[in-house]
Amino acid sequence: MLERLVDTGQTVKRGEPLMRLDPVDLGLQAQAQQQAVAAAV
Repeated sequence: MLERLVDTGQTVKRGEPLMRLDPVDLGLQAQAQQQAVAAAV
């Protein structure tokens, strides 16, 4: 997570972002999951 955009207890509207995620971390996690699936087959 790069940034938390709201505080605990803060009112938010539908569709409002709550946090910004690091795309590098997400990419690494997706790659690890793809490798796990390939190894299981």
